[in-house]
Amino acid sequence: MEIEKYLCIIWIGIEGLIYVPVGILLLFRSAKVPIKNMSPCLVHLSHWGNYIETNLLLLAIFFKDSCNSETYNSAWQYTYQSISIISRYTLFFSYVLRGYRVYFIFHLDKNRDERDSYFRKNKQRTHQKWLLKALSILMSPIFLLAIFNSISAVHKYFPTSSCFSRNTVFELYTLMIYIAISFIEELIFVIIVYVLRNVNDDFKMQKELTFVCLIWVIAGVFKIDSMKRYHILTFTDNGWRWASLIRDNIAMLATSFFPLIRTYYGEDFPEILTIEMLQSLDLILNCRVTLDAFEQALMDDINDDKGPEYIHLWLKCECYKHDPDMDIEKDIKMQAMKLEIPETDYILVIQAHTYSILQNHYYPKFRNSATFRYLESDIARQQIYQHRIMAANRNTSSRRIESELKETVSQIGEEK
Repeated sequence: MEIEKYLCIIWIGIEGLIYVPVGILLLFRSAKVPIKNMSPCLVHLSHWGNYIETNLLLLAIFFKDSCNSETYNSAWQYTYQSISIISRYTLFFSYVLRGYRVYFIFHLDKNRDERDSYFRKNKQRTHQKWLLKALSILMSPIFLLAIFNSISAVHKYFPTSSCFSRNTVFELYTLMIYIAISFIEELIFVIIVYVLRNVNDDFKMQKELTFVCLIWVIAGVFKIDSMKRYHILTFTDNGWRWASLIRDNIAMLATSFFPLIRTYYGEDFPEILTIEMLQSLDLILNCRVTLDAFEQALMDDINDDKGPEYIHLWLKCECYKHDPDMDIEKDIKMQAMKLEIPETDYILVIQAHTYSILQNHYYPKFRNSATFRYLESDIARQQIYQHRIMAANRNTSSRRIESELKETVSQIGEEK
């Protein structure tokens, strides 16, 4: 008993040395993009709920025999059960609401008309205040159950994570309820991952939720070890508790630790694309994404072999302007001769002639290509995503967001 006591204290101390510093740093780094995009309030609640549950699991593992004794303090048993379910479902519902938030932000209506979109009318659902209200509503039955636990016979049907000894009938009922609830939890996780499979998630939460879903399901397999009394399976008495403890610690790494580490790296700023960029050949040639699309359209949609060569010639002239080199100059003149561009010693003249061909001959064809329409649609979608992210994180005023959104929608309408 003394050995178990010291082992439990050491283990709880190790958990505290990990969870507490990570939780404090999460609080101070909440304004950083990797944390801010994940909904900081829910991340904090899930982190501390996870911490409490791991400590309770350790107590149940190391003091199982003492808990089951007849002389054990029943008030502590009731408290244990109540705190256990509150911490567990704080963790679980935080994941559910974060998954809902990602879907709500990045799922677009088919018509993509933001002026009439469901998101525009209900964008408050992405805010921390609304998510906390939703969490309180989801947790209210849990709190009621925790209260009734101490004043009624509800504890007899509590999950097998409790420290109670009970007769075979109540143990069987409890086991059936617990396995059914665990199955529902796992099913909800699977549904969330399935719904998010095609969502363009700029928050990069799909991998996290998929990973958590996987370890949640794997840990669920060990919950049926309690059925050994009924000679169905034979695992150790604490096997499922150890599995739950490992699950919670791995979930903490995925949800708290690794996002915290990412806040210390430089933030990535993706290339910003706008609808206006597609209206100018200059902007198209000076953006990697649009330039690749232009070249791809010339090869696939227009099926013109010379088109990409004109693009390459223009790029070589651009490189020569910034870094004059005899080899590049020679290469430019040879390619210009191959494309039957009038011979001249001035590279700028060759570039101007090349640009004129691209502008007057190839650019109109590009605008009528399927690649252009896809690129235009993709840019419009990305702009809507950016507006939604700004609205969700409240980094800009609602008036500014609304004006930018109207401008984007009007541009899309003009293009159509």
